[in-house]
Amino acid sequence: MKKQNDNHINYVVNEEKRTCTAYLEDVQDGMKAMVRKRLEHYGLDGIMLYPNSFDSKDFLTAVVDDIPDKVVVTVRCSPEDEFNPETGCALARVRLLRKMYDYRYTVVVRAMNRLTFSAVLFNELLCTCNDHAMNYEDEESTILNSLKKSN
Repeated sequence: MKKQNDNHINYVVNEEKRTCTAYLEDVQDGMKAMVRKRLEHYGLDGIMLYPNSFDSKDFLTAVVDDIPDKVVVTVRCSPEDEFNPETGCALARVRLLRKMYDYRYTVVVRAMNRLTFSAVLFNELLCTCNDHAMNYEDEESTILNSLKKSN
């Protein structure tokens, strides 16, 4: 069973294997858009080469260089638990979003390291990414705790 929600997260539920998978595609383009938007807000162009871009890559390509273009998270139901696709998808979603904010944090740090005045541009976004990652970690704990209580 496949479904998609409004966050562009795709889900695959395999009841036979008792798994729920959440995935996002075109992640690098989304990361580039995030950085480009922040740069454009300050009148900068993310395509240009910066003097400290020693690897000859344009700025946007350099900051997302090893970020995967597709991010996938699969959760598996324990054999002793009852399989619930909604709970599995919720848990997969939270883990996927936590992973995405970890990647976003990495991209923001790289952008900051490549710009000399970057703290002004990216500090708020860096804090936001870190806060979201921590919130999803808390949400994951809440889901897992509710599962323990229901068993």
